[in-house]
Amino acid sequence: MSGQFHKAGSRTFSIPLNRQDMADFLFVDRSAMSNELCKMRDEGLLKFEKSKFELLIEMPITEDEPDPNL
Repeated sequence: MSGQFHKAGSRTFSIPLNRQDMADFLFVDRSAMSNELCKMRDEGLLKFEKSKFELLIEMPITEDEPDPNL
């Protein structure tokens, strides 16, 4: 997700994959991946609906920027 975040240059971005395709791409079980996404949502790290995501924590936009969470 951070790659899409950096590519979009925004905390809100879309991933051009459905859940099964994303799980296949990551070589993980779809239900396990969905559980982890829900945990991140419940912890206030991100919001998501289908293939749209919004990071709720601060992250540097470019790799040259310092991490604001450190």
